[in-house]
Amino acid sequence: MTGNMVKFFKCNARAQCAALLLSLFGAPLAAQSSEYACSGLMNSGTSPSVEGSQGMFYSVSPDLMMSHEITEEIAQDLAELSDTLAAQGTTLIYLATPTKALGQPQNLPWAAVDLGFDIDIAATVYDENIQRLNHHGVAAPNVRHILARAAMDAPVFFGPDPRLNSHGVRTMVRAAAEMVAGSPGYAALPQTAFLSGLSGKAAMHSDRRLDLQDHCEKDLPGLTFDQVLMRQGAAPQDLFNSVAPIEVAVVSSEMTGGSTLGFAHHLQEATGLSAGHYSLAKGGSLAAMTAYLTSQQFQANRPLFLIWEQPIWINSGEFGEQPLRELITAAGPRCEIVLPLRFDKGRKVFQADLSGLDPAKRYTLFFDNDGVQVQAARFIFAARNKSVRARTVYRTPDQVLTGRFYMPMSGLWPEGASHVDVQLGGGSFGPAASLTACQQEEAY
Repeated sequence: MTGNMVKFFKCNARAQCAALLLSLFGAPLAAQSSEYACSGLMNSGTSPSVEGSQGMFYSVSPDLMMSHEITEEIAQDLAELSDTLAAQGTTLIYLATPTKALGQPQNLPWAAVDLGFDIDIAATVYDENIQRLNHHGVAAPNVRHILARAAMDAPVFFGPDPRLNSHGVRTMVRAAAEMVAGSPGYAALPQTAFLSGLSGKAAMHSDRRLDLQDHCEKDLPGLTFDQVLMRQGAAPQDLFNSVAPIEVAVVSSEMTGGSTLGFAHHLQEATGLSAGHYSLAKGGSLAAMTAYLTSQQFQANRPLFLIWEQPIWINSGEFGEQPLRELITAAGPRCEIVLPLRFDKGRKVFQADLSGLDPAKRYTLFFDNDGVQVQAARFIFAARNKSVRARTVYRTPDQVLTGRFYMPMSGLWPEGASHVDVQLGGGSFGPAASLTACQQEEAY
């Protein structure tokens, strides 16, 4: 590896990565005509994009955005999630998938620079995110470095699609496997001989490719991937339909192709540990993690390792504190403070008295609908002065519904709430629905 290449992989605020890219790759950053006779890519109503070299397309958002930041508050929440899981015997490994521009920079066109993209800034922000997570004790490898190195040998992303290809997924697996193998206690674990293999090539559908094709006269490259199977050892399980203990749970976004590209297959081979996988076809790594951690399957079969792959541009705090607070509470021990429920037939809600809870302490309510699946739960808090504040937890249509919801009791009144009504959406109450309060250590 040349000296300039080393500088690029280590570039930070003091390095000029764009200039290094030009010196390293030259032609790909030069002005170029469209290889596929494309025009009007920036006018796309669905995915404004620029065309790079060798059939690689970059979307304006998120690829050419430079400030995908994991804030200090989110880093602290992820650290609390990691610590909570660790206290119950599970090690969290967080894979922050970079944008295509950072993971496959070799094919960027000058049009990206014309649009204001500065790879120096984007790389620095990503690296600082990883450093921030590591500083707080979250095990998070720098996947930008790892993918960009691997991209020197072959593309790690599909050309006309934002997802990682087979080579990119295998590269991500190596990063995750190294973190697993480097964890305390791994060497003492009994390991199984797994051997993955390929059963030929297959094609993957891509809405993004179809959108881009509308602007190009020549056919764009298809999404061809390696079909993976296990030649030795059991195949990875579905996290929600497992019949045997799972040692490594993988929860991912669509960026890694779900189970199609064999992430869990390769991971079993690399670690010697049994794996299970869950992802949502239309993305939503946060929704996927919520479904898994709030499930009875997780509570009954906690893995030794939990690998969470999430794109760097996903803002886990977009909808306030509830989503991450729900994960943290679900990851912890069973909630112990039972709050008896009284059913109001007229209003069709369950009501619980909260006056016995100390308003100076930190609580999260846990509603369990006794196995009956519902799409939403609405918590209507009431104060002694009759003031009311309502908050709703929604589940996405494509995630596994567990009928289990966690709602933090933050941002209420200084004197606390007198009672709460629980109202469901998209289903009925279970025969033995229950409500408990989970107390955390810190005060709000």
